[in-house]
Amino acid sequence: MAGCVLAACGGTGSAPKVPRGDTDEAARGARSIIEESYGELRRGDATDIQTLVAEDAVVVGPGAAQIYTDRSSAIVALADQTDSEKKYRLKSRGLKVVSSPGGHAAWATDSIEF
Repeated sequence: MAGCVLAACGGTGSAPKVPRGDTDEAARGARSIIEESYGELRRGDATDIQTLVAEDAVVVGPGAAQIYTDRSSAIVALADQTDSEKKYRLKSRGLKVVSSPGGHAAWATDSIEF
């Protein structure tokens, strides 16, 4: 399974608090949350990423018709593909994280193989 993730980080209570204007810290915090999510997916725990991903995350793929425009539907789709009894390989093929000018939000895109 391959897919592209377009995620808005910072919409949950687990997002790190950063001082206004510290855009590098916001991007590092978002990257850390994404990498933690990938670790959960490698362990087959798709539902455990619920608290790490913002409600308005968008997931595309692997097929063109597979577009999930909110966290809940994306996690349900991932949970259908995973089993907590197994470990999975997940390869990030281009994680890019950009923060807002004020450093209070960040967006990430990645193409992953799962």
